[in-house]
Amino acid sequence: MDLSIVPTLERVPPNSIEAERAVLGAILLNNEVMVHATELLLDTDFYRTGHQEIFQTMTALDAKGAPIDIITIVDALKGRDMLDKAGGAAYISTLTNEVPSVAHARHYADIIRKLALLRNMIWIS
Repeated sequence: MDLSIVPTLERVPPNSIEAERAVLGAILLNNEVMVHATELLLDTDFYRTGHQEIFQTMTALDAKGAPIDIITIVDALKGRDMLDKAGGAAYISTLTNEVPSVAHARHYADIIRKLALLRNMIWIS
């Protein structure tokens, strides 16, 4: 069989965009979630680059003791010229719609962390 005619399938590394959106949205809804998120996650644990930027911005705001909400996130991302890379203001405002339960944010963060570990194991091998 001539393998050159077999279409190649692109494999998507393990990720859960839904869990990423849920964690980011939960932080926007309740800033106390940030404590649990930063205990478990690094910005690089997020698969989507825009989510990495948003989480990095949230972490920076939290370190300054600033509130973490849509307005402060958008303003900080604009200041770093990263708003478009993060998906834009409209995208960020939709994140709160993706939160099934703020109470389960730690579980969503666990999912993100486990999948990031799997991606790292795949990339190392």
